[in-house]
Amino acid sequence: MNKTNVIEILKRRGLLINTDKKGCYLSSLSLKEERDYLKDILSKYKLGKMNRNRITLDCEFSYCLYNDLFEKNNGCGYEAINVKEDINNLYDGVIVDRYPASLIEAYIASYVVALNMIGIHTWCSCDGNHIDIDNPKIQVLIKEIYIPIHQILWEELLSHMFSLNWTLDYQEISLEESKYEIYESLYQSANYILDNKNKIKKAFNGAILKAKKDFDIDETLLHKEFRKEISKLKD
Repeated sequence: MNKTNVIEILKRRGLLINTDKKGCYLSSLSLKEERDYLKDILSKYKLGKMNRNRITLDCEFSYCLYNDLFEKNNGCGYEAINVKEDINNLYDGVIVDRYPASLIEAYIASYVVALNMIGIHTWCSCDGNHIDIDNPKIQVLIKEIYIPIHQILWEELLSHMFSLNWTLDYQEISLEESKYEIYESLYQSANYILDNKNKIKKAFNGAILKAKKDFDIDETLLHKEFRKEISKLKD
């Protein structure tokens, strides 16, 4: 595999890596722990080095990298937790306080990070490889006030591009069949969210302006208006 494959593997592990004319770099929105995690990977597998946030790859893909990051070391992770459960965080540019991608279970890290980057709080997640072996499932458990936002995001936008069999509340996906195809679709949906995070936030802002009354938010009206705003992105 070539250098592009290395970056792809790292992005799949939830690291916010971007590309420009000069090459690849770790996003300034990354956490210190994620920067340290990336530096350790590059050093351990002799893949290259970092200069500030710039990534320089100087060797081909290590064939054990994917196995080590996704299979061998994919133990039970922590979670993205925010102590400020305030729906206004969706609209005022606040990114939730989150655990670094390196501490979130490997196959769902990119998706959890993507939700965090648009302000959706999760409180528990699992990629389905550690519990309930007889009924494996992905869990992305959303804090209560954000469940309708996540649901609308999928119903009005993401479901038109990605096929995932979510439960009715859009918090679980069965892994009984085609596990790796499901992981792939979840990763691609995470990429879409990250690539369009500014448009999604703009849709949030449009909805919140119409739903805000004095210092309160009419959540029923918010969900109605967000559905209208987010549906425009599929055009």
